[in-house]
Amino acid sequence: MAEKNKIRVMIADDHSMFREGLVSIISRTPNMEVVGEVKSGEEAFEKAKSILPDVILMDIQMPGIGGIEACKKIKEAVPGIKIVMLTVADDVPSVFESVKAGASGYVVKHASFEELEKAIWTSLDEQSLVPAVATGAPLRDFDRASRLNDKSRKLSDRLCPLTNREREILSLVSEGKENKEIAYILSISENTVKNHISNMFQKLQVNDRTEAVVKCLKEGWI
Repeated sequence: MAEKNKIRVMIADDHSMFREGLVSIISRTPNMEVVGEVKSGEEAFEKAKSILPDVILMDIQMPGIGGIEACKKIKEAVPGIKIVMLTVADDVPSVFESVKAGASGYVVKHASFEELEKAIWTSLDEQSLVPAVATGAPLRDFDRASRLNDKSRKLSDRLCPLTNREREILSLVSEGKENKEIAYILSISENTVKNHISNMFQKLQVNDRTEAVVKCLKEGWI
């Protein structure tokens, strides 16, 4: 890390007002400094290779190759750089694509700075296994489910608190499907879908759809 143990942050966002606001706040934050700012995915990739920041705050939606593709290219070129994705909404499919691209976490843009700061620090914690939440947290080990062997998968299935129908619904949620679409696909009522999702929140002890899906993917339950 940089001299005086400051976290070196680079900001990639095409909205100048939002970017400048982040620069202003982070520059006044102890133990953090802004070492670069860009407004496109291509710029992010090139600048990351030259300045080697500790953390990049990367907007998902940017001109050109976009934040997700830029994240993938940066992680391939410089794996040690941590990337926290910034998104306007709690967009489940985009969050998962970001994880696959190598992101360490994500933060919705309406989150408080305290939540953003926590996400930055947590992205640098190699030991952290906290599941992702909408306001920002690490998404490490997200693809664990795809690496489970048959024996581990069977054990994971036995430990799953969800019914087969609930897992089916959650799999559709992970694809970005809304309640109305899920009801149509499964030939059930929209109210039934809502009830299943509410029950899942209680069983999983989560507060939203994204957190539910990430937790189940991490455990290999869907």
